[in-house]
Amino acid sequence: MSSATDQPTLKPMSMGLSLAYFGIPAIILVVFVYGLNPVFTAAGSSPIMAHMLASMIPLILMFAAALFALKSEGNPISWLAIRQRFRVHRMSGRDWLWTVGFTILALGVYGGLLNVERALVLGGVIPLPAFVPLAIDPRLTPDLNGIQTLVGGPIVGNWAVVIVNIILLFFNIFGEEFWWRGVILPRQELAFGKWTWALHGVLWCLFHAFKYWDYIALLPVTLLLSYVVQRRQNTTIGLIMHGVINGLGVLSFGLLAAGIVKM
Repeated sequence: MSSATDQPTLKPMSMGLSLAYFGIPAIILVVFVYGLNPVFTAAGSSPIMAHMLASMIPLILMFAAALFALKSEGNPISWLAIRQRFRVHRMSGRDWLWTVGFTILALGVYGGLLNVERALVLGGVIPLPAFVPLAIDPRLTPDLNGIQTLVGGPIVGNWAVVIVNIILLFFNIFGEEFWWRGVILPRQELAFGKWTWALHGVLWCLFHAFKYWDYIALLPVTLLLSYVVQRRQNTTIGLIMHGVINGLGVLSFGLLAAGIVKM
């Protein structure tokens, strides 16, 4: 068996295999989100708890799949092997400049396009399915009443939502980044070269089929993150960018639960 310092040669990932590696997790996520949300809600979970539990399972499976891929390629399951195979490198000064700059850009673009998406949904231009989990319903007003509807009551002191959200965030970030940028991106680069980030970013955007109405705002973000990670050859950048972008929502819930921020 090869050691972490003597990694097996990677095989290029074809277009067909790329579609499978992105498409299968996308289908699993759609099935779990739309199949389990009503089940958890009927069992008494709040809308946001039901959605977090339903979506967490596929993300845990992605995290496990990344480690399985690492092992199946002949690498040991160790932090050193993860760092080397998944390109989880230390951040240089230039890495931080790219990360901060592109994170700010991604947040600005995403925030601006969310308003466009909501207008298109409310105007009937983008149709929604008959059932949309409340936690991802673009028609829900992001105010105190909307948040209380999501958590099924007062948000202050609701630490259960915050704790589950933190656990979800961990598997969201490490599950996706280890799978997309760790397992897949380096192999795609062997097949598609310098333009891999464009294909990778589009496929990652399409992965979010469970909320397809968010494609307009998501696509610039998935392209930007994919570009920076490939350009700098450092998945740590993806972990940080993805963590900051998705972590802001978790931070907001924490501040609201603590009563530090009031709406």
